[in-house]
Amino acid sequence: MRIQPKENYQLASTNISLDKTKIYPASIATNQPDFDEKEAIFVYYDNNGGAMILFKGEYTKTNKPCNINL
Repeated sequence: MRIQPKENYQLASTNISLDKTKIYPASIATNQPDFDEKEAIFVYYDNNGGAMILFKGEYTKTNKPCNINL
């Protein structure tokens, strides 16, 4: 799955961020409580499996190609 964040997000106390102008790979966060109801996803920002969790309303699904360097 590919998504585009609706806002810029910053992981607290780090320099890790998601840019709302970029397309990121993502997967359903099946290990999270109520993942289906909350539409929880993991958004990948690096090749080491680093991911940030987003919920319904915080992202848009897209068919556009990813435009980040993992």
